[in-house]
Amino acid sequence: MPGLLYDLRSMRQRLRFIGICITAAGMAYAQGRGPANWTTVGYDAQRTSWLKTDPKISAESLSTPGFQFLWKLKLNGPMVILDPYTGYRGHKSLGFVAGYGIDIDLGIVEWQNGGHGSATFCSEGPKSAVTRPTSPRPNVIYAIYPDGMLRTQYVSNGAEVEPPIKFLPPDVGVLGLIVLGNVAYAETRGCQSEKSAVWSLDLASKEINQWSTNTAEIASTNGPAFGPDGAVYWSGANSLAILEPKSLKPKTPVVTSTSEFTSSPVVFQFGDKLLVAAATKDGGIQLFAGQNLTEAAKGDSAARALATWQDPSGTRWILAAGTHAITAWKVVDHNGVPTMQPGWVSRDILSPLPPIIVNGVVFAASSGNLTAKLYALDGLTGKELWNSANSITSSGRFGGLSAGGSQIYLSANDGTLYAFGFPMEH
Repeated sequence: MPGLLYDLRSMRQRLRFIGICITAAGMAYAQGRGPANWTTVGYDAQRTSWLKTDPKISAESLSTPGFQFLWKLKLNGPMVILDPYTGYRGHKSLGFVAGYGIDIDLGIVEWQNGGHGSATFCSEGPKSAVTRPTSPRPNVIYAIYPDGMLRTQYVSNGAEVEPPIKFLPPDVGVLGLIVLGNVAYAETRGCQSEKSAVWSLDLASKEINQWSTNTAEIASTNGPAFGPDGAVYWSGANSLAILEPKSLKPKTPVVTSTSEFTSSPVVFQFGDKLLVAAATKDGGIQLFAGQNLTEAAKGDSAARALATWQDPSGTRWILAAGTHAITAWKVVDHNGVPTMQPGWVSRDILSPLPPIIVNGVVFAASSGNLTAKLYALDGLTGKELWNSANSITSSGRFGGLSAGGSQIYLSANDGTLYAFGFPMEH
């Protein structure tokens, strides 16, 4: 008996040691790769398109050889990321588009949910969308397919966790699908005659709420943005609105503009102020105080999409995708009032896709030619650091850029998903 007790104690100590080693290995893996999780269109709920850190991508690393085309798959994006995922087969880096899970390190399809298919499109946008919550269910994705049902799927194999929930009308363009807490949100644009609207779905009670204006015009493909209190910021036609979380009741009177809005709003903190930026058709970028939408500043830059980031010195930047270039603006404080100052203008990029920022590097892609080209720009100066040359054989899809796992992904109009990054070390 004493020998048996000794053996049991020894086994417990070995198991505890193994457990500590596995945990430490997982932590080291996660820390080495960084929190590279692009979870929705525009990266986050504020639609900033800004991935703050990355262990490999930087202005310095893009200035030297190594960043290159990695793989392509016949899939429609944009993609959301889970990096790392730890399953029974070890660590993986996964990406997801509607109907598919992808091993983004190897560039292979990990699983396919054949019952619903890949993303399909109408002239008003994709009929399918996918998003990944960071909490409280980090190992699932939420997906919308052309039937308008919201499905919860395991990241490991695409199997459905629970029965689908009725959410949106069928066969509509779906923009900006996101799940915040226990509420799903999306914006729809009619592919036929359906009216465009913002929708919310309480995942517990299954309650659906809808809000729309008299217009069918929606400004951009990112969908609504969200403030830190969950408030919903929406732009379309000549209107900008703040809606209450879940109920979608207007919090303030709808702001009207003399010129049509051309971008989804982006929301960011500037000192002690919450600001909202949106572009207009007359070439302006308007800054509003986030709580009441009073106009704070205006910049002169025709844009179809905006992104925002903050550099290490604390300077806040707004990037505008115009017709032939990316224009960067600085947001500065002038006697307690936020104002905009010109920063830099990129090289010629014909009809650029909405830009994204990864660790201080701006990625932009042309969409106006028969073939797209991806560019990496220094976020502080606009200097070109790298381009994809002739790697892409189709035009880029608007809203088709995303990032994660030290890679950049571009969705092309021919249904091909491209990945660029540094080759894996063997």
